[in-house]
Amino acid sequence: MYYWKDLSVKVIEYAEMNGAKETSKVFSVGTRTISRRKKLVGEKGNLNRTPLNRKARKLDMGGLRKYVEEHPDAHLKEMAKEFKVNVSCVHKALMEG
Repeated sequence: MYYWKDLSVKVIEYAEMNGAKETSKVFSVGTRTISRRKKLVGEKGNLNRTPLNRKARKLDMGGLRKYVEEHPDAHLKEMAKEFKVNVSCVHKALMEG
């Protein structure tokens, strides 16, 4: 369990017993943050963050696959130059599949 989630669980438990204002003072957390965390638990039943589902905007994934098949020894820098994107963009696309 990572720090954000661990702290949020403690804050919510404390807030349910002592109220948002008291919890805000004890944990040095804003009352709005406390209400957001409570809302998240109410809607989803947990504090897990939802992953972002973003589409590739600049990089043509089909074109990248084809380029990798045709040039299996190409470096990331060469691929990035070919598709006019950053090296990190090509790397991330190849890691995601």
